[in-house]
Amino acid sequence: MTVVTVGVHIVDILTRPVDHIPPGQDTVLVDQIRLTAAGAAAGTAVDLAKLGNQVTSLGAIGDDELGDFLLMVMTRHGVDVSHVRRRPGEQTAASILPIRPDGGRPSFHVPGANLTVTPADVDPDILRTAKAIHLGGVDVTFGLADPAFFALLDTLRANGTIITMDLLSEMPDLLSMAKSFLPHVDYVLPNESQALLMTGAPTLQKAAEALLSEGPKGVLITMGDQGSLIFTTGQSPSEAPNQSTQTPPPEPAATMNPDDQPTKPRTEAATTDGHLTQTREAAATGGHSAKPPAEAAATDGHPTETRAEAATADGQPVQPLAEAATANGQLGEPRTEAATADGLAVRTPGGETVQPLAGEVVPALKTEVSDTTGCGDAYCAGFITGLLHGQDVLTAARWGTAAAARVATGLGSDAGITDLPSTLALLTNPTPPTNPTPPTNPTPPTNPTPPTNPTPQSAGQLRPADQPQPFS
Repeated sequence: MTVVTVGVHIVDILTRPVDHIPPGQDTVLVDQIRLTAAGAAAGTAVDLAKLGNQVTSLGAIGDDELGDFLLMVMTRHGVDVSHVRRRPGEQTAASILPIRPDGGRPSFHVPGANLTVTPADVDPDILRTAKAIHLGGVDVTFGLADPAFFALLDTLRANGTIITMDLLSEMPDLLSMAKSFLPHVDYVLPNESQALLMTGAPTLQKAAEALLSEGPKGVLITMGDQGSLIFTTGQSPSEAPNQSTQTPPPEPAATMNPDDQPTKPRTEAATTDGHLTQTREAAATGGHSAKPPAEAAATDGHPTETRAEAATADGQPVQPLAEAATANGQLGEPRTEAATADGLAVRTPGGETVQPLAGEVVPALKTEVSDTTGCGDAYCAGFITGLLHGQDVLTAARWGTAAAARVATGLGSDAGITDLPSTLALLTNPTPPTNPTPPTNPTPPTNPTPPTNPTPQSAGQLRPADQPQPFS
């Protein structure tokens, strides 16, 4: 499948674990340091290639050493970067990410050449070859908001190309500008903070309603360890997209391929927005926020209630949305009404009313979390791959959830994912065994016979209190 990613290209420099910044010029020893290709276009492109797609990436980077590295590592993963533009005098966008022991990731970022991207950097002939186009980080590559570029996207959509859109920042001004892309895409994939900031809505349901009214046919809101919330218009999320052929998914691998990066076992949640919950039993989906970890906290600082939905053994069943949204947009106390209740009608730009608004939750998956960087990019890559294999929107969202869970197991946005079969294996075997099987007939320990006549201590011998003791 041919996919073109357009937008943000970043080099990430990551290290872990970091629990403090040392004062002065002190040195702290860490376990691991990596450089990776990242960003809503470059990171997604690498994951798409690992999942078996033919990928071309378009955007702008600096004419510097970081740019050389970025092109090299993307090429190594099988991405065509021959059309990425080099900007003399500009720096390649880069982030320094000190990863906390719990997987959280504050960020130091230089936007660099990403701010210079315009339609002149996007070859229309390359876009016309694509089965799917992913616009990664249009809130940062705002130079693409051009009528001619929008007209090209409309033509491509009319000819059957799937167009998806992801966001990078949580800056209200940039997110507001990104709304101009909504009438020209099929699916938009914000995290919950971005959805609320982009629309000014008080709840996620109202945010989805506002986003759908701008023109896309699907909104997938990632919600941390709560999974993702799927809204569509015109058809049920469980109906497959209109494609002439459907490619069956590959058979899942019998076992998961271990990540090539050593990690210590952990079962915190890799949240869909990049946050880590403090619970020990949790689940991972994709994410792309750079805020520090929180206890699955709502925006008012209070932890949300635990969801009752759970993925079954094959990862397929999904319950309809059954929680009420609180005033701050977080899911709160249980209720029985589905998200398709009356009052959530959507009026499209053409004036048609679509009733009801479908909303369903795709639960997150349990995984051992090392780092949440790039989980949102992986979610997008898995979702796009699912659509290209003829899957319906909900199943494609599950593929995205599995891809995000795989990335969370290693350090960096290109970690964890090796191929599509091992990624989909998480849907049938979401929790690998952590404890070895005990022996069936363990031999009971024997007690040594105490001496009946201990030898008296002679002069010059060490008393027990004088004996050298092991370090504690």
